[in-house]
Amino acid sequence: MKPLLLASLLGFSISQSVAADFNFHLFSPHKDNLVLMDLHVPRGESDMLNSWTSVVVKGLETRYEVISGDKVNRKTREVFNASSRGKDICEEAQCIKKITKDLEAKFVAIVLVTKHNSDYLMSLNIRNVTNGKTVLNETQTCRECDSIGVLNDLRVMSLIDPKHRSEEHTSELQSRQYL
Repeated sequence: MKPLLLASLLGFSISQSVAADFNFHLFSPHKDNLVLMDLHVPRGESDMLNSWTSVVVKGLETRYEVISGDKVNRKTREVFNASSRGKDICEEAQCIKKITKDLEAKFVAIVLVTKHNSDYLMSLNIRNVTNGKTVLNETQTCRECDSIGVLNDLRVMSLIDPKHRSEEHTSELQSRQYL
């Protein structure tokens, strides 16, 4: 039932903006927070970092509220600097868990892109920091590929919600793996 209709039936008067907010919170599915750590990219590919990060964020947003960029970078520096000064020593995995929890997220995503000659290897790992379980661990190769091919593959890999990933995208990734 529409909020305005519901309110009028109950004898209340509410504004359009309150109704829209009510509608959003009542009918939108809750998305868990996910921290996207900075993408690890090959030397010489830093010019593509923003584009690659952007498509990964967009894909992950189909399922999560993504926390990335400056906010994550500031928290990462804070945690690793404290660790290096001996205040709160942590191994990399522990530091990443602390960063994720400090940013009030339940999940962390790590994307690695490596290059050998003209072939790329991309991996996307999503972990639940609360229980330590891996939610997604996907690896994809892109043979005889350029940075735009990597962009397209990262776009498809990050669409982790199956209803957003078409059969065509899935079969494209699978066929590239076997080339």
